[in-house]
Amino acid sequence: TSAGTINAGGLFNDTLTSTNTNQALTAAQGKVLKDTLDTLDTAVSSSFGVGQTWQNMTSSRVGGTTYTNSSTRPIMLSIAVRDGGTSATLYVNSSIAIRLDDLDGGSAGYIQIVTVVPSGQTYKLDATDNLITFWGELR
Repeated sequence: TSAGTINAGGLFNDTLTSTNTNQALTAAQGKVLKDTLDTLDTAVSSSFGVGQTWQNMTSSRVGGTTYTNSSTRPIMLSIAVRDGGTSATLYVNSSIAIRLDDLDGGSAGYIQIVTVVPSGQTYKLDATDNLITFWGELR
């Protein structure tokens, strides 16, 4: 089979848009393709949730304490609080992300707080420790 035809400049084709399947890539085309695939691989492997796992942080998290997401990617928080206090407020970078009021309904149920914390930002749950029954982080 033919490897293709050489143009007047001595090159097969200088773009990646050719639909000719009989032509080999030039070195420049190969580099562009490799660079594109490397960029895509980096983007996918650093995407939210890829390579991250849920961690049970209950024993190492305390209500009213500020923590920092020092990872290079966003993390997700999943916190269960018992319905038995007055309120719970989750702050991300000192701004209220979630506020739950009147948690003393007496039903002895649980409320799940879920949010994403961007890389480099702080987070804090203002709630009494006896209300926090589970604290998970996808990191």
